[in-house]
Amino acid sequence: MGLRRPVVADLKKPGVIMRRPQILKRVLNNPATLGLSIIAILLAGLLLHESILDRFPVIFGEETLLRNFQTAVVNILLTGYLVGAYYAVLRSTRNTVNELESTWETTTDELKVVSKGTIGKGALFALGLVGILLSAIMNHLTTESPWGWSTWEPEVWWHRVLGFFIGWWFTWFATAVSDSSARISQLTARIGSVDLLDPSPWSPPVKHGLLTALLTVGAVSISSLYLIDPKELPGVVTVLGVCLPLALITFLLPARGVHRRISKAKKTEIEWTRNRIRQTRSLLQKSSSDVLPGQMADLIAYLELIEGVPEWPFHSSTIVRLLLYLLIPAASWAGNLLIGTALDQLFK
Repeated sequence: MGLRRPVVADLKKPGVIMRRPQILKRVLNNPATLGLSIIAILLAGLLLHESILDRFPVIFGEETLLRNFQTAVVNILLTGYLVGAYYAVLRSTRNTVNELESTWETTTDELKVVSKGTIGKGALFALGLVGILLSAIMNHLTTESPWGWSTWEPEVWWHRVLGFFIGWWFTWFATAVSDSSARISQLTARIGSVDLLDPSPWSPPVKHGLLTALLTVGAVSISSLYLIDPKELPGVVTVLGVCLPLALITFLLPARGVHRRISKAKKTEIEWTRNRIRQTRSLLQKSSSDVLPGQMADLIAYLELIEGVPEWPFHSSTIVRLLLYLLIPAASWAGNLLIGTALDQLFK
């Protein structure tokens, strides 16, 4: 009777070895699920911690503690959101490159530049540390005694520690947005021929710009939940003032390369058409039979058509969507203010 092979040897099967990386890959490729899972786990941990310590009667009995609890919840939301947003930018960049590859004539070297990226792991780690440092500085500037560990309530521990994670992931998110936008712009600036009368191939960088703008506005919208106190209205205005240019930049950057190609192609086409109009006019002055009936009118109509082509690859519906995105932070803050006011009246 032969010896039975140990069960441990089954781990060498490719399916078993690849199972964990495949699960991780699926999670990272579904940023919404990843972000919501992080929020659910952290929120469950916070509620369990508060329940074990029997903090809920104390929290709802004192406004300061309730504010600390709300801040901890907002930090949980922002932490999960930023992680999901970071991987959403990476996925969108990958999808945009694939669409550009199938739409335009691009060289392998150009695609490698965009796919590989310019930020190495070491630089990304250093940027994360910078984010933690900025979070610590922010705590120092906004709190009278930011490092009084012994006096911290449990809710303060939650939102202070999560603040460091927020600093880390916000830096990563901002880096991913700027780097991917610049790389896509670089690729689209070196595409082949551009058909001024067919804007459909221009959509991939526009969609990426809309997504990054939406993700940026989403982060600011969650941050506006800190400002439930009406006295913080100047702070809300400041946040919106920062949000507007940032969202516009992340929206415009990916399409900048297409804008340059359209401008160049449009200039060339207009110059060619005007030359043909001048040539046709000379033939008409000479009463040449080479001029076809209606040729001058067709050239003038074509010139007007080309001059009317927008130099940015945006439709009116795209601009409307962007404006609606920019209104999200204000709507989020207003809704949170109404809910907070209603709860205050309910528990009085």
